[in-house]
Amino acid sequence: GIVHKYGAGGTYHVSLKVTNACGNSKIYKDSIIVQGMGISTGTKPVTCNGGADGKFNIAVTYGTPPFQHAYNGGIYSAVDSAVGLAAMTYTVSVKDANGCTATSTLVITQPTPMVISPTVNPPTCNVKNGSVSLTVSGESPGYSYIWSNAANASTASPLSSGTYSV
Repeated sequence: GIVHKYGAGGTYHVSLKVTNACGNSKIYKDSIIVQGMGISTGTKPVTCNGGADGKFNIAVTYGTPPFQHAYNGGIYSAVDSAVGLAAMTYTVSVKDANGCTATSTLVITQPTPMVISPTVNPPTCNVKNGSVSLTVSGESPGYSYIWSNAANASTASPLSSGTYSV
């Protein structure tokens, strides 16, 4: 039989002329749809702003194994995932056993930077009645607080005059 390998996905129009032993011919025409190789990705964002613990993995649909993968224009290898990544956009290219390729872009994200906004209520007349309240946003919620005076909430009170760290 005749085998044809298609280099890319798409719709192809084919025709076949069959001639029998008596010299009678018939032409068969048809359209075939060849699925192009595809890439699906899974990502894990960076845990903390500025960190480098993001990761991704890829899966290939269609195509002919074994698959080779290249990241950001690097060298092709059998590795189908990456770890220890900083937040940025990555380009993933896959090549199958027939030399067909597919490319996808994926984004490793990170939380926004932590922002701490204090509200200070100073003590009056040397009385221990001051307080400091913190409003925190960014990074990953679920904050914990440890003040230099042993307080463990977003507000430290009652406070006398002095320097406090959290």
